[in-house]
Amino acid sequence: MKLSLKQILKQVQDDIFSLSLLRSAYFLLLAAYFLFPLPGNYTYLRIILTNDATRRLNI
Repeated sequence: MKLSLKQILKQVQDDIFSLSLLRSAYFLLLAAYFLFPLPGNYTYLRIILTNDATRRLNI
């Protein structure tokens, strides 16, 4: 299967777009966790989420 340069560029563009969508969704999720802390013993979940986010996004 031979791909033209145009097709490859379009694919890369789509990938970048979906990645940025995923990233912003992840940050929204994190913000929700910090703004509305869940009752009970959910702090460990929060810590796991933030550690995972920082590792994935290389902050």
